[in-house]
Amino acid sequence: MKKLRLVGLTGLTVTLAVLSAGVASALWGSAGSVTPPALMKGVVSFAAQVRGDPNPLYATAAGPGSTAGTPVNVTLPGAVIAQTLDGKPVVWRFDVRGFAQGIAGLTYDLEYSLPEDNTPFVIDTVIEGTSLIVYPAMSNGDCTAVPADPPEPVDGVVSIPGQVLQPPGANPTSQELVQTWCVWLDWRADPPQYHTNVALATATASDNTTVTATSVFESYIDFKPTLDPMGGHVDIASVEGTAEDGTIARDNDTWGAVLYPDPNREPDLVFTLTPHVTFVAPAGGGG
Repeated sequence: MKKLRLVGLTGLTVTLAVLSAGVASALWGSAGSVTPPALMKGVVSFAAQVRGDPNPLYATAAGPGSTAGTPVNVTLPGAVIAQTLDGKPVVWRFDVRGFAQGIAGLTYDLEYSLPEDNTPFVIDTVIEGTSLIVYPAMSNGDCTAVPADPPEPVDGVVSIPGQVLQPPGANPTSQELVQTWCVWLDWRADPPQYHTNVALATATASDNTTVTATSVFESYIDFKPTLDPMGGHVDIASVEGTAEDGTIARDNDTWGAVLYPDPNREPDLVFTLTPHVTFVAPAGGGG
């Protein structure tokens, strides 16, 4: 049974305006700190970090003509995706961190592309048979509140725009803020199901009447997670020898096996986060 892939979580709607390109570019920090020109009233810093990795990946100014920071990527290893074949859900986490001084705020867009499925009727990669749901963790970092109905990708791409890391002007002490994201993976290609057996017995009694009995038996079948086979492989071994009397003896044996894709070759999945500097638009006008 082909799996139903679930991905993404709709972002919050943000009613913010974007700083002018020159001002926003000058605010960006490098590796978490920067000394801005005297006229600039703040600093912004944005980074993403995989849990367990001590080195955050920092964004910098995308350029003088852009109000965004450079995108940063976090990578979900294919080896983690392959763990769903153990039959239990897998939770992977990454953190988004940063701050904005002065009147500035920070939002960011999250995006990722799913691998193209070139074999729609065969599950030959783990991600094809796995439900993947991406969503923000609860305030305490807990990931148990998995969304029941996340949106589907569009043309193979999931976009989660407008996530607010910090509202404008809300961080006078420049405290670094951290948001945790959860990636929930669970094998769904062959869901467990009930199987019903019906047994019917008919016999002839001593008075020649027909006696019938029926019994129903139900069992719960749990399929072991596995990729679909790629095909079969057959080896044939032949042996020939000459006996002492000059006769020739021959024998052969055949050995076959079903070939499966190697889950150790599961590709990685990359999440891209693009930050934006924002501020509150003044009453009666834009920014």
